[in-house]
Amino acid sequence: SHVPQIAIVASYRLLSLFTFHFSLFTYYHWIIYILLSFFPLSVFLALLITGLSPISAGVGALIATHLSTDGLYGLDPASFLWRGYGLSSQLFATIWLPLAIAYAWRGKVIPAIFFLAATTAGHLGIGIIAFLSIGVLAWKNLKKTV
Repeated sequence: SHVPQIAIVASYRLLSLFTFHFSLFTYYHWIIYILLSFFPLSVFLALLITGLSPISAGVGALIATHLSTDGLYGLDPASFLWRGYGLSSQLFATIWLPLAIAYAWRGKVIPAIFFLAATTAGHLGIGIIAFLSIGVLAWKNLKKTV
């Protein structure tokens, strides 16, 4: 998906209209840094949405930042950074993935669809993971109602 790259360049062009003194290279790396910083917040909010206590959600968010797949292009920070594999579009999708799954877990359809669309627009592979995860949750909720 090219949506993350288009968003970065479009926002850079928009900001460059107002005496913006960064190169696109520097701006890109700041965006990646900010998104890496927001990933624990995304996980924290998702865990709160699922009904965990703030302490448990905080511990879960802290642990989520230490996921590692050791070269499998997963959700670990090395996948997103230049010194690693440079999959920055995957990082955009990773921000929305926990929220899509959390809202699906709670059975809130409209927010789940919104975050699922944002996840898929960020990265198709992570979007497929989200669709499969939400499918399992839909099956769980269907069995619960029967």
